[in-house]
Amino acid sequence: MVELGKVKEAYEQYERSAVYYRINSQSDKAAAVRIKGATLIVKENPDKAIKTLSDACQVFEDENRGMLSADCFKKSISLACEYERFDDAIKFIRRQNVILLKLGEEETNYLSDVYRNLLGLLVHALFFTYNGSSRCACARHALFVASQVIEMHRQDYKKAQETFDQSEMVAKFSMSEEWEAGNALLAAMGNGRCT
Repeated sequence: MVELGKVKEAYEQYERSAVYYRINSQSDKAAAVRIKGATLIVKENPDKAIKTLSDACQVFEDENRGMLSADCFKKSISLACEYERFDDAIKFIRRQNVILLKLGEEETNYLSDVYRNLLGLLVHALFFTYNGSSRCACARHALFVASQVIEMHRQDYKKAQETFDQSEMVAKFSMSEEWEAGNALLAAMGNGRCT
């Protein structure tokens, strides 16, 4: 159908398939076809695509099957970022974190996924808020602060300070918002708020 230019009809077929898969307790397949449907319409109707992705993730939330939701959330987050729907990507990350935190109560392996998602949110906040030619420099600055956060998470505060000090040697970093964020993190660490 897609080859014939019938994207809307193909999307509707995927949606009908998802409903039938849900009825037959095949949640994984229901989510997978919703993601395929979303990828078909994201250029023409990004709002509907995001809603479809949200519905795909909701399948796992409704059925309390968080352990199986990682791939669905990953694809949803990636597609949202690819089409510069960063606020929606953050919403997906937050929803996934709720699931991971529940799983983390049972097994600590999932907590590292939560930290990785939170680091992703930090990088988003520092990187994707910029436009134009300064984006590359801002991304580098965001990575400096992300490296600092990783060291702080490891509770290696000396290494966090060294990372920040090395970053200050890069041109324009000390005049950036990222420098302010990194400096504030170090100040909080010095006041005992990060320990």
